[in-house]
Amino acid sequence: MKKITIIFFIVIMCILSCNKQPTNPNLSTGEIVYYDPANAEIARFNVMRRDGNGTFEPNIEFKKIAESSSAVVYIDNAINFDMNNVKSFFSKFNSHYYEEIYIYGEHSDLDHNGKIIFLIYKFYLQPTSGGSAGFFNSDDLFDNKKSTINKGEYLYINSDLINEPDMLAATMLHEFQHLINANVNMINGNTAMDLWLNEALSESTTILFSPFIADTNQLLFNIIPYYSFCSWYLGGITASYSKFPSTVISLGSSSTFMRWVYHLGGKELIRDIAHSSNQLLSDKRIINSIKNRLPNLNNISSMEDLLIAWITDIYNGKLPGAKVNTYTPDASIFVKFGGLEKTDGNLPIAPGGIVLYRNDNGDPAGIKTKVLDENKKISIAINNNFLSTIYPDGTINNEYVINTKIPKVDSAASLSIKKSEFNLDLNKFCIDDVLTPEYVEEAKARAK
Repeated sequence: MKKITIIFFIVIMCILSCNKQPTNPNLSTGEIVYYDPANAEIARFNVMRRDGNGTFEPNIEFKKIAESSSAVVYIDNAINFDMNNVKSFFSKFNSHYYEEIYIYGEHSDLDHNGKIIFLIYKFYLQPTSGGSAGFFNSDDLFDNKKSTINKGEYLYINSDLINEPDMLAATMLHEFQHLINANVNMINGNTAMDLWLNEALSESTTILFSPFIADTNQLLFNIIPYYSFCSWYLGGITASYSKFPSTVISLGSSSTFMRWVYHLGGKELIRDIAHSSNQLLSDKRIINSIKNRLPNLNNISSMEDLLIAWITDIYNGKLPGAKVNTYTPDASIFVKFGGLEKTDGNLPIAPGGIVLYRNDNGDPAGIKTKVLDENKKISIAINNNFLSTIYPDGTINNEYVINTKIPKVDSAASLSIKKSEFNLDLNKFCIDDVLTPEYVEEAKARAK
């Protein structure tokens, strides 16, 4: 199974520490020690810049800034920062460390020090290149991988968040789940978890530990009338002229789906999913977990049933703060970004994707539909081509994308967001992306 490197959004052996200076603690808070930046220990690590095709840079100097029994924080020597922000984000991570292990599982310990290493540096040297907040590279856990960045339990955080400690702490906890997930599934179970479920579990960390960030992510769901996260990476199906960052759809939908799961069964249901057998397909892992904990939902037997139940509950107001909107071509928020629809008027709906529409003028062709509200003439259109059409790395088999025309109606009668109402700055969200081992290998080859 293809291994992936996961990045969260707005690789060579670990280089041994060199030029070491005396490490001078300037503050101890409980089990956490913070170091004086002026006299901090210097260590060198490899980094991946994310501009363009990516740049691999070896032996970059970092300062050891904070340490606990569970983790160490190194910050790029070229970065200026406020120690108060460091204390804020690192204390938040440490306060949730053991609960995250309880819920999601144990992480590996290749160097036998029991600690996660956070490397905080600037991902993008060009200010307009992108907005990824952090990533975990699963090949760091293996020997002799061409796409290894540093060997060990490393998590990479974008220093652009250094003055936003809440967002940075949420990113640390999100990426930590990916590290745990790799150990539980890839190393101990010999099978990597599918990206969509892996990302959903990482999104659940914001619901459990960073509710403000989860609320922000839900804004994406509430505004974008296209619901999809099983096909995580939608870039291959969006219109060529579209400027819409398609992974915002997956982020908003995934976060709100896991909020719904939490609403159904609390953190123990999330734990059930994380600890379910990796010999099962991803859809069965989540369906069986829900049915075992919530016998009243025994009518859910497929991913189609589960996704429709999720959207139906939100439509009926059963998930506080969440709402769904009908999709109408004339009032689509995608117009602001150049459009998601194709030039022939067809809307591409990915496997597992859902849109709501008014059925006044009939139903879209070639896709499964279900009446949601007979009185208000609201229906669901769902691409139920799920099994074997979504690859483990989050990409999709384009043969199973359904292109269909959503019936046009009087927009005044629609639930859809109007263009003028969509004024959301997408740069303020942490958008997930997919970075393949090939991407890292090519960057390393260019660095030689």
